[in-house]
Amino acid sequence: MFRLSFLPFVFLVVSTPALGQTNSKDSQTLQALLTEVRQLRQDFEATTLVANKLQILLYRLQSQNNAVARLLRSVEETQADVNQIEDERVKLTADIKQHEDFIGNTANASGDRKALEDALPGLKEKLLGLDNLLQRAQEKESDVRGQLSSQQAKLEKLEADFDRLEKSFETSQPPAKASQ
Repeated sequence: MFRLSFLPFVFLVVSTPALGQTNSKDSQTLQALLTEVRQLRQDFEATTLVANKLQILLYRLQSQNNAVARLLRSVEETQADVNQIEDERVKLTADIKQHEDFIGNTANASGDRKALEDALPGLKEKLLGLDNLLQRAQEKESDVRGQLSSQQAKLEKLEADFDRLEKSFETSQPPAKASQ
C-alpha cells in the first residue's frame, strides 16, 4: 500500500521538471518565431514603401518624358513656322525688288508701270506684316526652346535620381541564399 501511495508522488516529482523543460523550449521557439514574424513584417513594410516610391518616381519619369517629347514637337513646329515665314519673306522681298527694278526702268510701258506702282505699297505692307509675324514666331520658338531646356534639365535630374536608386538597390541586395 505504501508503494501505491508513493507512486503518484513519484509521478508528480518526475513529470514537473519534464513539463517545465518542454514549456521553456516551446516558449523559446515561439519567441524566435514571433521575432522572425516581426522582422518579416518590418521588411515587408520597408519593401512596400520602396516599391511605392519607385512607382511614383517611374510615373514622374514617364510624365517628364512625355512633357519633353511634347515640347520637342512644339519646337519642331515653331521652327517649321519660322522657316516658312522666312521663305515667304525672301520671295516677297524678291518680288518687291523685281517690281522696283521694273518701275525704275523707264523704257517700260506706262500701263504696266502704273499697275506695279499701285501694287508696290501693298507688297511693302505685306512684307511689314511678315516681319512682325516672323518676329512673333521667333519669340515663340525661343520661348519653347527655353521651356524645353528647363524640362530636359528636370528629366535629367529624375534620371539621375532613378540611377542612384537603382545603384542603391544593387549595393543593398542581400546575397542569394542557397536553395533549401
